[in-house]
Amino acid sequence: MKIDLSKKVGTSILTRKQVIIRIVVIIVFTVVAEFVASIIDNKNKNSLFNNEGFTTGEIIKRVYFGKNGNIPGFMWQATLKNKTYTYHDKVSDSFDCRALVGHKFPVIYDTSSNNYYQILGSQHILIFPENFKYYNIPYPDSLKWVLKYRIK
Repeated sequence: MKIDLSKKVGTSILTRKQVIIRIVVIIVFTVVAEFVASIIDNKNKNSLFNNEGFTTGEIIKRVYFGKNGNIPGFMWQATLKNKTYTYHDKVSDSFDCRALVGHKFPVIYDTSSNNYYQILGSQHILIFPENFKYYNIPYPDSLKWVLKYRIK
């Protein structure tokens, strides 16, 4: 019995040129996507800075993320225009987030937006000094108790 090896069905071998072209396309696509995301983020951030409003968010419970459930986080809610939104956010593993449960924190939102994008998650709940710094808001003395729960 003779087997014809000249015809390979369903397989293709990429040439070096094809591999390089695919890599370049992936890199270009990634750069363009990052650029577009950056423009949208800047537009949203500028709108927020020009139309900032504040409401209160409450930490509901501690949650874990990741394949092994080893990344700490928390679930929080904020009510805006008679609608309650729930978020799940990761926190740095250098912070014990159990201490946050049941506490309320300020939430910044865009008053000009009419949809749930008014609050985008963890960057909008103001708990840690870096959250306040991002929006050029001084860290209040009333939240300094949070700092003692940093894990060194």
